[in-house]
Amino acid sequence: MVSASVLALDVEKLNLDWEWMLSVLRSVLEESGDAALANLLPDASEKVNVSTVLADSVQLTQAYSIAFQLLGMAEQISAARFRNEIEQEKGVDQLPALWGDALRELKESGVSQEQIAEHLSSIQVELVLTAHPTEAKRATVLAHHRRLFDRFVARHRGDLTVWQKSENEAAVRSLLGILWRTGEIYLDKPDLQSERRNVIDYLTHVFPAAFKPLDLRLRQAWQHVGFDPELICDPLSLPKLTFGTWVGGDRDGHPLVTPQVTAETLIDLRRSALGLLQREMTELARLLSLSAYWIAPRGEFLQEIAKRVDLLGDIGAKAMLRNPNEPWRQFLNLMLSRLPKVSAKTDGLARVDGDDFRPIAPDERFYRTSDEMLVDLRVLYDALVGVSMRETADFAVRPLMRIVQAFGFHLAVLDIRQNSAMHDKAIEQLLVAAGMADSDYTRWDEAKRIAFLEAELKSQRPFLVAGRSAGKEADAVLGALSVVRQYLHAFGSEG
Repeated sequence: MVSASVLALDVEKLNLDWEWMLSVLRSVLEESGDAALANLLPDASEKVNVSTVLADSVQLTQAYSIAFQLLGMAEQISAARFRNEIEQEKGVDQLPALWGDALRELKESGVSQEQIAEHLSSIQVELVLTAHPTEAKRATVLAHHRRLFDRFVARHRGDLTVWQKSENEAAVRSLLGILWRTGEIYLDKPDLQSERRNVIDYLTHVFPAAFKPLDLRLRQAWQHVGFDPELICDPLSLPKLTFGTWVGGDRDGHPLVTPQVTAETLIDLRRSALGLLQREMTELARLLSLSAYWIAPRGEFLQEIAKRVDLLGDIGAKAMLRNPNEPWRQFLNLMLSRLPKVSAKTDGLARVDGDDFRPIAPDERFYRTSDEMLVDLRVLYDALVGVSMRETADFAVRPLMRIVQAFGFHLAVLDIRQNSAMHDKAIEQLLVAAGMADSDYTRWDEAKRIAFLEAELKSQRPFLVAGRSAGKEADAVLGALSVVRQYLHAFGSEG
């Protein structure tokens, strides 16, 4: 039985959904010749006796893993339906800890809408992914989960015909059959590369799609409490949401996170960010099929296009050959041409060789930072607003501006973490290598440590001759910092 203490959802409907999902999973197991496992699946209303099954049964573990994934999906769907029902009946400000409730409380406290709007854009929330390799799921499995979730959501649509319902249920059975035979459970401990792929999958395929509904809910709540929507009409007027990750940077108790792994992670994150932006811009270009014959662009926008054609030279001229008489698409073609080009050995701004990032001579034709890209998106947004297509600008361009603001060219902030004992030992080894009289750093009090560190930060004298080892701990710490220094030199802090 699902606990009745679960907040903000209809437990009865949740149980019905989960029972249906489990019934489909049971039928899949029976059809695949695993009827014994089907009988051991959890039940929404009965206790399960697994005493007759070996504790290390991979098949049972996988069956339960899928069952509880289904429970999670059922909970999400039930919570969303419950929230929608409450908002329909009582308003968006009736559920605690959501935007409507917060804005109403601020309004009742005497805070003006102008004051709130002024501070909204200064709010920044960073979600940090701290997964460990044992928690990683294959990207293939995660994709199957998303397909299943979409089908479960579709099941509750009231406008489906009998045939559409039948097709949807058949799709659920097929997807569960594929998932069962794909294998959810790792038979070997996942490596760091698997963990990194898992995190990047969420960052590139799950989180970007969340921005549009998140922003929509805030704007709807804003209007519901009686505030002027014009105060937050700017695409970047809402709180900034960014992401961070420990994967590939956290070496505290994780000796496999070497400088090489950190370098690979930084590059993978950057390349994935550029791939995400290229995909989103390409999709936007497909959408904005606006003909100059039907809606004439303003002269200022045509001048902006001409500037970028001149900047890009032959590349710009080639971009303009596509989509003639569709200036908004042509502008996006020019933007796509300005994205840093990624290959095995180059990344637009640097040559990549293992953990070595060597900057290429600056080329102003290409974006160096995501802020430069945001400037161009602002031009595109304003060009649509300027021809009375504000709704189109908000629908099509605003979400991409939010994605660029959130992910930049770096995708997520990589936390380079190490425990203090390791750093203390590394500094001690550096002091010994430098021939310092007092090298017992671990015994120094805080005041002495601070004075020493402040003095060294002001000094131009290096501790070590280049290439010389000071010890295992010092080499590990310096190796990680060297990777960060090279990356910043090649790509900058907004990378």
